[in-house]
Amino acid sequence: MSASLSDPGEICDASDPAADLECTSPKDLSHLNESSTSANTQVIGTAISSIGNHESDSEYGDSSYGEDDTASEYASLTSETQAYVFENGRRAGRYMLPNDENEMDREDIKHHITMLITQGQLHLSPIGPHPQKILDIGTGTGIWAIDMADAYPSTQIIATDLSPIQPAWLPPNLVIEIDDAEEEWLYKSDSIDFIHCRFLFHGIRNWPRLFAQAVRVLKPGGWIEVVELHVIPSSYDNSLPEKSQIMEFYNVLADIGQRVGIDLAIAHKFKPMMEAAGYEDVQERVFDVPIGDWMPDRRMKEVGLFQRYQMTEGLHGIAFGLLTRVAGWSPQRVEAFLAGVRREMKDRSVHSLYKL
Repeated sequence: MSASLSDPGEICDASDPAADLECTSPKDLSHLNESSTSANTQVIGTAISSIGNHESDSEYGDSSYGEDDTASEYASLTSETQAYVFENGRRAGRYMLPNDENEMDREDIKHHITMLITQGQLHLSPIGPHPQKILDIGTGTGIWAIDMADAYPSTQIIATDLSPIQPAWLPPNLVIEIDDAEEEWLYKSDSIDFIHCRFLFHGIRNWPRLFAQAVRVLKPGGWIEVVELHVIPSSYDNSLPEKSQIMEFYNVLADIGQRVGIDLAIAHKFKPMMEAAGYEDVQERVFDVPIGDWMPDRRMKEVGLFQRYQMTEGLHGIAFGLLTRVAGWSPQRVEAFLAGVRREMKDRSVHSLYKL
């Protein structure tokens, strides 16, 4: 989903799900296959602000930090950021997911899935050919930010995350900051052209506050794009079993998520949140993400194969800690439950899917 901050132009016609997306600005966002079902989350939009842009004071444009001496907080990694905890044989981060090598591989697979779905587009927002400053919230392995830095070599890219798991070698226009997006943002008002957030439903508890902070730091005419998986499973042909293990997996985790302040169904709530925060031209695109290779289209078969692999490989990391620590399940019960979920995900007669 994308939203912009008051930049007049054409508004997308979302009434026809089969139509090509035409956004606010003359630039066509290309031809993409789009789902016609429930609103889920890829957000593109513009933030509303009447304050002018700041003058440039660096080779990439204006400084995005405030006048106080806070930039030094990001100059080096503290011992706290590198003090990992191991749980159930996995290296745990501060989110509900691990941050070890297996999880990093899964994050890169999810990036590949997104690129397949959007046919190679790193973003759907019409940010123009020469944005000055881009902010990537919750960058993870940094793969999206690295690709963006290569695609926009004259743009300063700032990528933030709680864990220092990014590569040591980075493009010269990319800076990694170890930061918590739920704390107060230290960037100057009206200093950033484009903000990107992807797959953060497990880490953000106060989305309205995040959107409000993004409105403040976006330049007039700037864009925010939120890409999220709607993890309530569905099926076009009703092939999900009556007592679906995939659906039970969602129901159990949704209940536990509520206890710890995480909304697994947040994806379809972004649009009204963004409008309430003051964004204009909020546009929502919805895509199918099949589990398995049951769709006839070759590209979607590949999407489904990667999605099934990353899900079946990631079930342990997604669920084990929550089910044992929060729900009080025994490890044996968790393993038996996850085995049933994997079995159903690998069943080719079950045509289940998520939405992006």
